[in-house]
Formats: sequence, structure tokens, C-alpha cells
Amino acid sequence: MKAWRPKSDVVADADLIFSLPMYSWMSFLACKGTAEVWDAGWEEHWFGSGGNSRQFTLLYAAMNLVHIPITLLKKQSTTYKALMTFHHILSISCMMTGILLNRMYFWGAFDGICEISTFCLTTLFCLKEFGGSGPVSKMLITINGVSLWLTYLVRADTTPPFPLLQRPYPPTFPKFFFSFFVYFNLFYFNLSLEETNKKRVCASGRASTPNP
Repeated sequence: MKAWRPKSDVVADADLIFSLPMYSWMSFLACKGTAEVWDAGWEEHWFGSGGNSRQFTLLYAAMNLVHIPITLLKKQSTTYKALMTFHHILSISCMMTGILLNRMYFWGAFDGICEISTFCLTTLFCLKEFGGSGPVSKMLITINGVSLWLTYLVRADTTPPFPLLQRPYPPTFPKFFFSFFVYFNLFYFNLSLEETNKKRVCASGRASTPNP
């Protein structure tokens, strides 16, 4: 364990270890949920209510809910706790729209593909915290870092224009398209807030568990 990490912060250590398999499973559900209805058409995308996309959306909302008390229990600054709590509440609110209406799970899973980069970031923190400083560890950190940036670039470049590729357009396309981008802008604002907070924590010399 790094000397600058408090030995008493068992909550952060446990959360970091627990997050590794959890984010890998969430990434799998997001990819599978997106792929299984990718060619199903706009009706399934907007009104579908089953499959792996629904499982992902429910798990994502639950994970954010669980992470609220975990965030408050960590030995972090008040600013960190406030920002991450806001992130969790906003994430839950976005996903609860589809859950309460029992539709639009495809979009929840499609946006959830970004959890692949969170999985890479979690792996990076695990390697830095528990992997030692040998050549193998450094090589794994480098490979993981490249994977992190690749997954982020793919997400940023391919996700926003996807609704324009759907044919034929639904009758209410203008309204849905506007609603989608309002939601999407909130979602990306949320991601930007989270990434900024992670960079601030890392720059201060203290790794923090990535949250969904």
C-alpha cells in the first residue's frame, strides 16, 4: 500500500477491490444489452423493456445508490464527497427515467458502454496500489493506460451521432431527438464532473476508487 494512503481507510481499499469485478460485469451487460437490439429499430430502442439492457440499467442505478454512503465514509475532502454525491444522484436520476417508464433501456445500456473505461481506470488504480513497482507492473500499467484512452475516444466519437443513423425516423423523432440530447448533455456533464474530480484527487497524490 502506498505510504500516502491512510492504513485506516479500509472502506476505500475494499471499494477498490470490489469495484474491479463489478465494473467488468457492468461493462459486459452494457455491451450485450446494446448488441442484442442494435438492429431492432427505433421502436425497440425507445420502447423496449427487457433483456440485458434492463439488467444493466437496474444494476447501474443500484450501484450509484450504494456508493453514496460509501463515498461519505471514505477519508476524502468535503469537496470530493460533495461532487461525487452529486454525480451519483444525477446518474440515478437519469437512469430512473427509463426504469419508472419501463422503456428506453437500450439507451441506458448504450450509454453504459462507457463503463469499460471505468473498468480500465479501476484496474489502473489497483495496479498502482497493489501491483508493486517492477517491470511487469509498469508494463501492465502502460497497456492499461493505452486501453483507457482508446475506450474513451471510441465512446466520445461514436455515441453522440448514433440517433441520426436510425432509419426510418419515428413519427415523433424531433421531440425524442431533443429529449435524447438534453439527457445526453446531462450525462456527459456528469462524466466530465467525475473525470475532473478523479484528476483532482490523483493530482493530490491519492488514488480514489472510480465510481459508476
